[in-house]
Amino acid sequence: MADADVPPAFSRLVQSYLSKKGLSGSAFSRLVDADQTYMSRCLSARRYPPESLEPWADALDLKGEERERFLEEGYLTRTHPYIVSLVERQRKELDKLRRGK
Repeated sequence: MADADVPPAFSRLVQSYLSKKGLSGSAFSRLVDADQTYMSRCLSARRYPPESLEPWADALDLKGEERERFLEEGYLTRTHPYIVSLVERQRKELDKLRRGK
């Protein structure tokens, strides 16, 4: 997939964590040792995030389910849209089951 095809959901997720932590994109790029231009493009959904997102999750101090969800969303960014739609459908079904509906 070309960088022009980057879905924006993960970028929005990263931005929300940065906001919660009070971090700018440039501060985050320094924390994860990434080029500021690359980070800016990732945060604006113009570039794919790196294949290994563990350093990003570590820098954001994500734990447990929050970390798992972050990593999953990041990896789905590089996944074919059809597969992503199947995953989203399964999530909705699981949510219904958890709520007993």
